[in-house]
Amino acid sequence: MIYWFGGYEIDDELFEVRKAGVPIPISPRVFDTVLFLVRNQHRVVTKDELLERVWAGIAVTDDALNQAIRKARRVLGDPRTIQTVRGRGYRFAAAACVSPPAENLS
Repeated sequence: MIYWFGGYEIDDELFEVRKAGVPIPISPRVFDTVLFLVRNQHRVVTKDELLERVWAGIAVTDDALNQAIRKARRVLGDPRTIQTVRGRGYRFAAAACVSPPAENLS
């Protein structure tokens, strides 16, 4: 599935973030963080939920999550794309749409 917003594409099959069709280098954890936020854009995602889903049982500090969010904001070019909801977690603020796989377009 491909999610797109504001000139960006997030491809969950190729594990890529692209801007205007050009892949942007991104680490696996940062990609997973962005993808989880995009898939849950309709709600606030708690820090604990992100740690549980993206780090899946690996003991990490809040700093690891904070770094992933910082890097994700940098990759997406606008820090407002991922909003911090104080005392709650994070929210993907752009309106991402889902495009169908290319083979379904014919």
